[in-house]
Amino acid sequence: MPVSINVHLEEHAGSTSQPFHPAGAKYQYRKASSLTDKPARLTERQAVFYRNLIRMAEQLQSQELPIDFVDASGAHMAMDLGCVKIAEHASFLKPLADGPSGEMTTVVLNWSVLPSDKT
Repeated sequence: MPVSINVHLEEHAGSTSQPFHPAGAKYQYRKASSLTDKPARLTERQAVFYRNLIRMAEQLQSQELPIDFVDASGAHMAMDLGCVKIAEHASFLKPLADGPSGEMTTVVLNWSVLPSDKT
């Protein structure tokens, strides 16, 4: 069962191609080496992806984020893997790596997430 994150994802306005999408019942992880997207300029869609990663990091208080998760509405969501690879090229994410299962299940932000001051 995917981790639950109390996050409301921002959508990319005016587009059917979203940086996060419903995972569906047949969602499968992939090997990090299978992602082949090339570096790209910063688009509004990619900026929405980055902002959502930041929201997730704030909620989890971690720089390691799951590729798929259950959001605040209860939907099983997954990251667009093209956005993931572009984020790696831009050094927003650390180099992608497969986990113990032999497939990529998480990504790691290339900057530290400090505990929030909720006093």
